[in-house]
Amino acid sequence: VRIKFPDSAEDTKIYEIEDLNKLDENGIIREKGKDATCLIDGRKGAAEIELKTYQPLVNTASVLTSQRKYEEALNNYNKALTIVENKWGSDDERLALILYNMGDVYRMQDEYDKAIDVLNRALAIQKEKHGQDHMKTADTLLIIANVLNGQGKYEEVMEKYQLVLPIYEKEYGSDHVYVAALLNKIAGTLKNQGKYKDAMEKYNRCLAIYEKVYGIYHAETIRTRNNIEILKNKI
Repeated sequence: VRIKFPDSAEDTKIYEIEDLNKLDENGIIREKGKDATCLIDGRKGAAEIELKTYQPLVNTASVLTSQRKYEEALNNYNKALTIVENKWGSDDERLALILYNMGDVYRMQDEYDKAIDVLNRALAIQKEKHGQDHMKTADTLLIIANVLNGQGKYEEVMEKYQLVLPIYEKEYGSDHVYVAALLNKIAGTLKNQGKYKDAMEKYNRCLAIYEKVYGIYHAETIRTRNNIEILKNKI
C-alpha cells in the first residue's frame, strides 16, 4: 500500500498489507509527527492513503464474509465505503459495488431492512450510471428480490423479477439456462402467492429450456419436473 505525505520531502511510503489493521474508523493510517491535513477527513497528523487502498479492505471483507465473520466484514466494508465516498463521491460505481456486498452480508444475517437500504443506494447509482436495462442493475434487482422474498413480500418480489426477466432474455437469449433459473424463481414466488396456473406456465417454460440444454436426465431438469408434479396436485 503506497501512501502520500503532503508535508514531507519524502513523497511516498510503502506499507505492507498487514499494516492495514492500523486503519482508524475513517480508513486512514495515522502517524505521529505528521502535520499534513488529510484530504479524506480534514484532520491533521495523517497520511493520505492512495486511491487504490480501498480494494484490500474489500478483499478482506469478502474473505471474512466467507468465514461468516459478518461484523468484521461490515467493518472493513464501511472503511472502504468512507475512502471511496470521500475520494470519488456518493454516486461512484465503486461505491455501488461495496453497497451491494454489504447488502448481501446483511441479508445473510436476516437484517432485511438494512440490506434493502444499502441495496437501494447501490441500485440508484447503477441506474444513473448504466440505465434500467443493464446487467449490473439486474443483478442488484435480483438480490433485492431475494431480500424481499425472505420478508414474504411476494408482490414486491414479482415486481423486481418482471424488471429482470427482459434484461436476461436480451442479454442471454430466451432459451438460456440463466433465464430458466429466473423463471424457476418466478414460478416459486407465484406458487407462494397461490397463483398456481401462472406458476405452472413458468415451470413449463423452465423445463423446456433445461430439457433442450441439459437433457432429460440432468438434476435441474428432474427437479423442475418434480416441482411441476407437486404443483399439479394443487390445481
